[in-house]
Amino acid sequence: MRRSSRFSPVLVACGLLACGAEAPPPPAPTPKVAPAPEPAKAAAPEVALHDRGRVFMVGGEVGFVPLACSDKRSNPPRLASGDACLALLPTGAAVRGEDGTARKVTGTAKDPCEGATAVTVEGAEEAWRGHATAPPVDDAWAEVVLPTTPAEDDAAAPAELRARVVAQVEKDHPGLKAKKLQVRQRAMIDLDGDGAPEQVVSIAVPGPKDAEGDETLLFAGLYVVAAGDTPPRKLAGAAPGTVQYRVLGALDLDEDRKPELWLNTYDADKFTQSVEQIGEAGLTQLGRWVCEV
Repeated sequence: MRRSSRFSPVLVACGLLACGAEAPPPPAPTPKVAPAPEPAKAAAPEVALHDRGRVFMVGGEVGFVPLACSDKRSNPPRLASGDACLALLPTGAAVRGEDGTARKVTGTAKDPCEGATAVTVEGAEEAWRGHATAPPVDDAWAEVVLPTTPAEDDAAAPAELRARVVAQVEKDHPGLKAKKLQVRQRAMIDLDGDGAPEQVVSIAVPGPKDAEGDETLLFAGLYVVAAGDTPPRKLAGAAPGTVQYRVLGALDLDEDRKPELWLNTYDADKFTQSVEQIGEAGLTQLGRWVCEV
């Protein structure tokens, strides 16, 4: 008999596995190893309010209105004004009023003058008179000029100072006769950080009375008078004069030792408080608050 060339299935199975034995369990799957988590990035440290910058405010009808500020979280510090300063004045922050008292911010409100946003603070209405600074731990950078009257400053102005300013006004405005120039304020301020103050002089050249008997001005302006032979330099002014200037203080918002000026600019209808940078071309306004008289 011819044998089949095919293997018997039983023989094949028994050849690979002992007959009657149970099949071994399948190998356990290799456990998957989870990738190691990336280390968490450290959160940026919270910057304390008093390290964020400086804010200068003036008292309005409902609270303190921010005029200008510097944000120290940018390098160099970024200067801003108005509502852009509110991020530095959140509810619960403190401001230092003109009387030296620190008061907490309670919120914001619209000021009737030009609709500016003011921060409201603890206390009665007297709490937000004058000006205020933030942070409350340091207000040495805001220097207030002591108040005087125009008559007092004009009477005390040296003849040499008056002559220098008259000559410069007539040079800046050919055809203008400035012999009757009045010195309405002299403020001593160190403008360049060299330790020697310059004189910031508010001047006016009166003109004839108008039909209603009110004063008119042939010129009104603001000049810097340095020591020595340096000619006086005009910061602002116009002929004929439409507004008058009064320096209320000097600020160093961005800590460059070159102060900004806090000004009151006024006429018969309204007054403006502003913060101004001093440059080669004169004044550049950083922020302002305007109110009708």
